[in-house]
Parts: sequence; C-alpha cells; structure tokens
Amino acid sequence: MKSLLPILALRLLSLSLLALPVTVCAANLSPPASPVTAQAAMAESALTQVLVLMDARLKLAPDVARYKWNTLGAIEDRLREDKIIAALGQQAAQAGLPPDWAERFFRAQIEASKAIQFALFAQWQQQGAGLFAQAPDLPRETRPKLDRLTPHLLQALAAAWPLLCNATPQDEIAARISQYWATAGHHPAVTKLASAPLLAACP
Repeated sequence: MKSLLPILALRLLSLSLLALPVTVCAANLSPPASPVTAQAAMAESALTQVLVLMDARLKLAPDVARYKWNTLGAIEDRLREDKIIAALGQQAAQAGLPPDWAERFFRAQIEASKAIQFALFAQWQQQGAGLFAQAPDLPRETRPKLDRLTPHLLQALAAAWPLLCNATPQDEIAARISQYWATAGHHPAVTKLASAPLLAACP
C-alpha cells in the first residue's frame, strides 16, 4: 500500500498541471467581435476621416482667396466648377457611391470654400488691404493639394456610407459631426453648409 502512494501523488500532480493551462487560457479568451459591430466601428472611423479631409479642404480656402485677391481674380468660376463636379460624379460611381449624391456633396464643399473666400474678401476690402506677400500659386500649388484630397475623400465616403445611409438615427450622426467641427475653428455657417449632404445621404 505504501508503494502506491508516490505513484498516486505523481498522477494527481500531473493532472493538476494539465488542468492549469486550460484554466488560464479560458480566463484570457474573449468572444470575437460580431461582423455587424466591426462594420459599424469601421464606418464610424471612416466618418471621422471624412470630416478630417473636409476640414483640410476648407483650410486651403484662405490660400485660394489670397491668390485671387492678388490677381484680381473672380471667386466664382461656374464653368470650371461644373466640369469638376461632373468628373467627380463619374469617380463616385466607380467608388460605389450614388453619383447624384456625391455631386451634391462636392458641390457643398466648393460652396463652403467660396463662403470663406467671400468673407475674407469683404474683410480685406473693409480694411483696405494691399497685396499679400505670401500667396501660394493657385494652379501650381493649391489646386494640386485639393486634387490630392479628392480620391481620399471618395474612399472615406464609400467606407462611411453604411453609417450615413442606414437605420442610424440622424441626430446621432449630426452629434458626431457637430462634435468634430466644434474645435475646427471654422464659422458654423460654413461647416453647416459643407456637412449638409452627410445628413441627407438617403432619400
């Protein structure tokens, strides 16, 4: 009987050691995220990226305004704007976005930029401002920057589309948008104009 005790003790020890890793691993396991939750998180992240890119676009408006002020150029160029919007509609379709909505979105970005430019022109006229020493060249510097933002915006909009056009309450989307713009430094009327299509993505 005494000879069996060491054997039993070893077996009990080995069984306890085998059980230990199972217990530890089970404690560290977490249930995988559901596909719906992961998709929603990606769409929310994409919406933030859309706002970041819209913000970057609006922040180029003063550079555009200074160049036009120096060259006595007109703020509006409807013919050029229409060509840009038509091309963007085609690119949007390739990205999986409704072309009509994408055209409205980018038209809003142009109008928001022009609103900033008109406000600056009015301020400079009131101040009797002269020419600006530092005004980036519009065709060679600023427009290429705007053009580089466009494909990124299309990509982010396509990724955010499930959030913009589904059962997500509009007031929730509006709250996220307002929260971002609160610290961006733009006039509320400008951000409202730029963001309006995001709140009217679905019929």
